[in-house]
Amino acid sequence: MSRPALTDRQAEILAYVADAIRRGRPPTLREIGDFVSIKSLNSVYDHLHRLEAKGYIQRGRGARNIVLVHAEPMSVCPTCGRGAA
Repeated sequence: MSRPALTDRQAEILAYVADAIRRGRPPTLREIGDFVSIKSLNSVYDHLHRLEAKGYIQRGRGARNIVLVHAEPMSVCPTCGRGAA
């Protein structure tokens, strides 16, 4: 069973989150927003909420509580080619 498709922005955020987690520390909303040039933390929250609804991540309480659910973490967004620095 495949997961729902991601928008380019969602794929970019997921790649950044996956890379940050592999480096040992999930990113905050502000760090994600800075990476994808979104100033509104509410917009970042909405993207994370959609990623969670689509089954790619799970979120808990706390600023850095993001867990990857997908089996193959991405280091580069497959649609936009942009990866985490």
